[in-house]
Amino acid sequence: FGFIGLVCGTLHAGLFSVVATQITERYRKKFFKKAISQEMAFYDIEYSPGELSVKVNDDLDTMRNGMNDKVSISLQFSAQAIAGFCIGFVYSWRLSLVILGSLPLIAVVTSIGIAAGAEAANDESKMYGSAAEEANESLLSIRTIVAFGMQKMQIFKYDGHIHAAYKRVRKIGMTVGITFGLIYFLIYSLYAVAFGFGTWLFEKGYDTPGDIISSFFGIIIASFSISQAGASFDVIMKARAAGHTVFKILDRESQIDPLADEGQKIDHKTLKGEIELKNIEFSYPSKPENQVIKNLSLKIKPGETVAFVGPSGCGKSSLIKLIERFYDVNNGEILLDGVNIKDINVNSLRSHIGLVTQEPILFADTVKENIKAGIPDGQASDEQVDKALKE
Repeated sequence: FGFIGLVCGTLHAGLFSVVATQITERYRKKFFKKAISQEMAFYDIEYSPGELSVKVNDDLDTMRNGMNDKVSISLQFSAQAIAGFCIGFVYSWRLSLVILGSLPLIAVVTSIGIAAGAEAANDESKMYGSAAEEANESLLSIRTIVAFGMQKMQIFKYDGHIHAAYKRVRKIGMTVGITFGLIYFLIYSLYAVAFGFGTWLFEKGYDTPGDIISSFFGIIIASFSISQAGASFDVIMKARAAGHTVFKILDRESQIDPLADEGQKIDHKTLKGEIELKNIEFSYPSKPENQVIKNLSLKIKPGETVAFVGPSGCGKSSLIKLIERFYDVNNGEILLDGVNIKDINVNSLRSHIGLVTQEPILFADTVKENIKAGIPDGQASDEQVDKALKE
């Protein structure tokens, strides 16, 4: 039996862990694909890039922890608890009924602790996501921070996010500690009741000492199994809370999906490049009350060089974002060679536009690979790279 237990224990823990890892990696890829294909308004309103980076790592790791051996352990101890109750009722139903009457209280305490822990874990994830976003922005703007001596201010802001998360984590620890303290208090109280009532049953001749001991140990096994299963259920509930936000993003359909096949593909051989703006109006989704562009009409002919000039906030960059279709106009339409850009395939549209921003960001790779990124599939020969540099 010892060898069988060794083999079965190794298999149930190992197989569940392998399956959990495979499922998590599959969802990690899907999550990244879904997150990177959302429209810009998604990052402005719902989740910042820093929060998404936390979710693609921490939240999916939490999901994996809830799917691995914790599932098999919870099933094992649940089955053990059922077997223990069966043994208890077979040998002494009177003693088992007395003890069973107190179990609902243990179940209520356990449920409250698990629910509170899951809610707190969800809040903790959001707080650490805000901290990650603060750190990400600070590191990306490190030159500006150094130039203006803003290090202490950024440290103070980051510490604020971490401290808020710490307070929440501390509350989680206190909740779990109090919950399991109460559970063990109730379990040991049950033991005292069981010994007292078992002695009375023996004195009255209802049960033999052997029946009482067998029933008592059956209930002990069931009680310990419930507490052990509760610990695994706590991890599973945290995984459930993490999975809620992950699947919320996985189920979300992008309003402007660059990976979608829908839309008219641009033929570069027949492309002229005439851009026309017809009575367009636009306000950012994060600030709908602030209209950035109002009733603007403009036609740019092929080969023309056009400059947008004006004070900060007048809509120069917003026009480029609309032409690139980072956002859609609220009213009006933007035409490319007479075709509304909403009817053009997003990836095809953007692959025919070259954009150099005021502060370009390079990927952590060679200059050559960064130039190759201008090709949709990233596959360019050395001759093409040289040609692009010369032009």
